[in-house]
Amino acid sequence: MRSIFSSGAKVFKVLAFSALAMILAGLSLFYFSAFKWVTVYAEGDVYRQLTFAKSVEEVLEEMGFQLREEDYVYPPREQALQRVTGIALVKAKPYTVVHDGKVTETWAVAAKVADVLVYAGVKWHPQDIILPPLESPPPADKNIAVVRVTTEIIEEEIVLPHVALRVPNNSMYRGQERTVQAGHDGKMVNTVELVYHDDEVMERTVLNSEVVREARDTIVEYGTISTISRGGYKIAIKYAVDTRATAYCPGTPGSGCPLDARGHSKCTGRYNNGYTATGRPAREGKGTRENPYIIAVDPEVIPLNSLVYLSFKGGSISWYGHTIKDGFAIAADTGSAIKGNKIDILFDNHWVAWHFGNRSVRVFVVEKVQAE
Repeated sequence: MRSIFSSGAKVFKVLAFSALAMILAGLSLFYFSAFKWVTVYAEGDVYRQLTFAKSVEEVLEEMGFQLREEDYVYPPREQALQRVTGIALVKAKPYTVVHDGKVTETWAVAAKVADVLVYAGVKWHPQDIILPPLESPPPADKNIAVVRVTTEIIEEEIVLPHVALRVPNNSMYRGQERTVQAGHDGKMVNTVELVYHDDEVMERTVLNSEVVREARDTIVEYGTISTISRGGYKIAIKYAVDTRATAYCPGTPGSGCPLDARGHSKCTGRYNNGYTATGRPAREGKGTRENPYIIAVDPEVIPLNSLVYLSFKGGSISWYGHTIKDGFAIAADTGSAIKGNKIDILFDNHWVAWHFGNRSVRVFVVEKVQAE
């Protein structure tokens, strides 16, 4: 009986040990079949991991890698892990692309500048300038510029300025001028090629030039005669002025000048006190050196108190029994209607002045008078 029971106990122990061994073997088999050996190659470093993760992405997250969509992962992130798996990981880097007047920020895994532009969605043309160049490695400072290069053909007008030439004329008096040739500017049309870098003109090339109108110079003759001889005098003149002459009276009682209800004269208005604007008595002169005519002038043309010499066509003017001859005059008065090349000659009688009308007269502004 003892031997029987003793033999049965031994068998039980053997069976129990075998069962335990099988369980341990099964657990070991499960353990080693469920675990994967993963090696990650990232940015020049090697990382190893024993993991239960099922996919590439899962093990990378387990290992603490913060992934971006732009990162390069091989095998693909969704691929299941093998018992032994090697993974390549290249992290995307941030880049700034300046183009078309704006800035685009992007992340990219790039071997060259062109790759970064593709990631950024920035297109370029063969003539554009890329800094750094397309085939260069991405710059360390992460900044890339795309300069748009465009060309434009335009036509531009160039003014060819004319020249005003002054030519002396020995048959004309000082102060007199005559245009013998009216001038004008010329015009040239250039066909120009403009090269823009973005919106800035960097190159200008003249492709063709055509003169469509020649410049024509203005030619003006000016007088040089500086002296005249009149009435036994040698008269040095500053300049001569060709004017239109009218006549007026002093507007004083006895002049016959009509007055209005306010007592203002038709010729001199309220300034009918018998004196000129310079304070001289408003009396008709005789045209002599000692008793010159009195005239009203525009001071911008003939300065007040200037001694002048009046030269009428033919040497004199006669009307209705009255005659006025060439002679000296004093620029002693002004008038609201006397502007520019115009003078007013004073006569004592209103009707004599009235019938004088409007005449041509050359006025020599005197510099010096000598008896011949």
